[in-house]
Amino acid sequence: MKPSRLAIVSGIVLVVILTVSWCGRKPKVEYTGVPLPTQTPAPVGSAARAPAATAQPATTQTSPAAINQTPSPVLQKVAGRIVPAVILISVFDEPGKLLRTGTGFFIAQDGRFVTNWHVIADGAHAVAKTNDGRIYNVSGTLTEIEASDLAVLQAEIKKPVSFLTSGRATQPRPGTRVAAIASPLARGVPPVFAATVSATKPDENGEQIELTPPPPNEMMGAPVVNENGELLGAVAQRAQPGATNIVRSAGGIDLLVAKIDKDAKARWRGARAHGSPSPSPPAEEEGEQAAATPQPSVQPATRTIPTTTVRTDKPKIVYNPKPSYPAYSYFHERGSGRFRVTFSPNGTVKNVQVIESTKSATLDNVTVEALRRWKATAGQEWNVTVPVTFERK
Repeated sequence: MKPSRLAIVSGIVLVVILTVSWCGRKPKVEYTGVPLPTQTPAPVGSAARAPAATAQPATTQTSPAAINQTPSPVLQKVAGRIVPAVILISVFDEPGKLLRTGTGFFIAQDGRFVTNWHVIADGAHAVAKTNDGRIYNVSGTLTEIEASDLAVLQAEIKKPVSFLTSGRATQPRPGTRVAAIASPLARGVPPVFAATVSATKPDENGEQIELTPPPPNEMMGAPVVNENGELLGAVAQRAQPGATNIVRSAGGIDLLVAKIDKDAKARWRGARAHGSPSPSPPAEEEGEQAAATPQPSVQPATRTIPTTTVRTDKPKIVYNPKPSYPAYSYFHERGSGRFRVTFSPNGTVKNVQVIESTKSATLDNVTVEALRRWKATAGQEWNVTVPVTFERK
């Protein structure tokens, strides 16, 4: 065969072979842009999952309360030191039926303690239990303020008890980490409730501290301390129904204790109607003052009688209890000041004005609270300037 024919035949055979091979192949698909995701077949019997590109991640939200209620190791350690002074109070009516239980804490080694007014208001008997299982009979109430939802009571003790004091605690600022400490004997109550100070607001009964989250009802009457273990106040109800719970400051507790007369006797008011005024204190002759430690000097300095009114007799102070030094303060403040007391025509105090401060808010508040209780003979409006000196003896 000639070379030319051989080349033609070879070319024809090569074309046939290439044609057969290309006809047996599948065309290759090319993708442009974003490639398609690779999908893994779902196992048999399971539902197919949506492509990862369209799946929405689940969002887990943690409430602020859930975060704040977890006490730090520091607060847990502080709680261990505080809890011996915390008590569980069981209040009974006259026949002996249990009315309710509440939390409180000792503020003096002689058995005085603080709790909520609404817990003991209609009680006729109560017992206080400490975390070590000791039970103390409660003699009754020494003083109370319904608007503050606070009361001071007396427990019958034979040996000094552990107690809390306001000490050197400063005014808590927003953002301060605090904890309310409950009695370990209380059922269904967290032993330590951690929160953050959100605001402080003064009112006529001291100062109220707002917490975030607000303390639950189960923590009513519990002491609130900072990370240094300093007493900041007690959990209480607001005066407005339905409002969140607050903390009544240690300064407000000081004012409450200052209302207790030296010879005050604890007693139960039983089913006394809410809002009824407490019995009026007995009248005292002017200048008759009970002993106190420390001894503040309280003597009327000057009297100003309006010249527009003609009087044939001079007004006279018939009841003048002394300001009492906060007995459970670690630091002993001193100071002198002057206060103007204005009496209304019926003999009650109309206004108390600070002319010269003692340089201590605690001493000023204690003095104002005591002067508001003064009484004078009825007749006309008049005022008296009272110098006060606090010093340790």
